[in-house]
Amino acid sequence: LPLGLRVRAISALAVSGSSGVSVLFRQLANSNNPEQRQIAALGLGYIRDAKAVDDLRELLSDLLLDVRRAACLALVAIGNKPSLECVADALISGDDELRRTAAEALANHPEEGYPTLKEGATLDDVLVRKAVIAGLQRVRQPWATQIIEKLHVEDEQWVVKDAAAQALKELAQPNPYIPRQIPPLYNLPWLIAFAGERGMGVSPGKAAQDLF
Repeated sequence: LPLGLRVRAISALAVSGSSGVSVLFRQLANSNNPEQRQIAALGLGYIRDAKAVDDLRELLSDLLLDVRRAACLALVAIGNKPSLECVADALISGDDELRRTAAEALANHPEEGYPTLKEGATLDDVLVRKAVIAGLQRVRQPWATQIIEKLHVEDEQWVVKDAAAQALKELAQPNPYIPRQIPPLYNLPWLIAFAGERGMGVSPGKAAQDLF
């Protein structure tokens, strides 16, 4: 079935409260189908199954990036010491994509993830410093932006400076995934023009709604 429908099924199972759901999700995490592995990882994260840490650790080396991303998100959602250590290890020793994914996932955990990102910005490993910029960008708090600005100005490696510059540019843009707030009806320019062509005014309240 289509992936969207599979995700809905996983979501329904996750909120069902059934005791067998965690076992099912752990079985699916070892499926030969990458999409099943991906949605199973997300399901395990949603129900915060601490018994699934070893299965999710294995998925961090999956060939499909979406599966690795789902595993990172799940491990951070579980949020115990072993699961967070898995993500920290991925940040330190993974490939470039996995490091970035780990950093972005850690941005979901203020208690442990934020300090890890702060520390990562000071490490000697240039790839770690580059990766944590992506996580700090997701935090969207003044202290995180300040760290990115510092890396942009002071870091000696151009790959880090470029990553920081791109992050600052994107932070300055409005979030493209959040719909713009619609102004009140009586302030809509096209509605005011429509009314003006007919010799009418636009008043707040029901009058504007009726005209609309």
